[in-house]
Amino acid sequence: MSTLPVYPYVQTPDFVYIYVIPGRATSAKLSQDSHHKLIIDILSMERFLFSPVSLAAGAAVLLLFFLINRICQSKSTNVRRLPPGPRGWPIIGNILDIGPHPHKNLVLLQRKYGPLIWLRLGLVNTVVIASAQSAMEMFKNHDQHFCNRHRNATMIRDDGSHNGTIGLSDYGPQWKMMRRLYATEMFTKKRLDDTTHLRRKCLDQLIQWVSDEAKHNPGKSIEVARFIYAAIFNMIGDLAFSKDDLAHPEFNVTNVFFNTTADIIELMALPNVSDFFPILRPFDLQGLKKRTEDKEKIVRKIIGTFVEERRRRGVNPNHFHEKDLLESFEWSLEKGIIPETLNMDEKIRLTLRRANPLKLIPMRCKLI
Repeated sequence: MSTLPVYPYVQTPDFVYIYVIPGRATSAKLSQDSHHKLIIDILSMERFLFSPVSLAAGAAVLLLFFLINRICQSKSTNVRRLPPGPRGWPIIGNILDIGPHPHKNLVLLQRKYGPLIWLRLGLVNTVVIASAQSAMEMFKNHDQHFCNRHRNATMIRDDGSHNGTIGLSDYGPQWKMMRRLYATEMFTKKRLDDTTHLRRKCLDQLIQWVSDEAKHNPGKSIEVARFIYAAIFNMIGDLAFSKDDLAHPEFNVTNVFFNTTADIIELMALPNVSDFFPILRPFDLQGLKKRTEDKEKIVRKIIGTFVEERRRRGVNPNHFHEKDLLESFEWSLEKGIIPETLNMDEKIRLTLRRANPLKLIPMRCKLI
């Protein structure tokens, strides 16, 4: 029995999600982890839609939104050609056609409708690419139109801050800048060779932590993930801030950062009704976005503390350190002040301070 590979689905500029399903998957079986990852959104969505609380509280509102959305979509859908596909139910679309075994049902739909299938998951238009030839045509010859990664409603921020992460950023100048920064400043062969001793030091530290934990708690299981996380955090801190003691398994800040990051990942993976009904995104009915943003504030505060400490420390002439990530950016004065117009006159107060205190702000990577 062959294994059906699961490809990531991406998002087009028209918010059409793309699933890539190979055509020769008649008797294929998914591994337990891949199968769970593929159907968790569908199954959880079915439970949410058919729970008594959801039906009683949201049926009227969803019906109204559906009618408005249907009228708007009918005007735009009729003017463009769509692939064939089964007719969907009102409101929920083709969610039931996918069922609890999407890898099998999509193969059956492929036999009936061909390599391109149009579905509607809730109110979201979905195109299933069910052959290797179609996938090659789309992602080889039209890759720029489908290069953006799918982001669920929990990941998107109103202020656009999600674009600060290369994994969530839209394809464009900022994404190219971040990719170039990684490629030229962090992951080049020379850079990796020069930082081998840093990775070795973090690995030795990790082994020492695990060894000490085993000695202090003989016969008990060890949560290795916590130690690995602290070691990786120190390695990144050394590369970015020239500081290798940011984290320790016993530090409170390490545990807070570890637990908060784990909570963010878990919240982003939970099924969100807004992913199937985008018109409900402003309401955040499940509160997932609000809870995730609160967790992110904690993470940003911790990282901001490290960055500010590194800026205050500056370049210590008595301590040699290798070039770190912060030195790869150009810096400017705040409020658009330029050095030529900088006012350094003293203000008469109880304490003397400059009229324009120096404060640097990162602008862009020097590589651009």
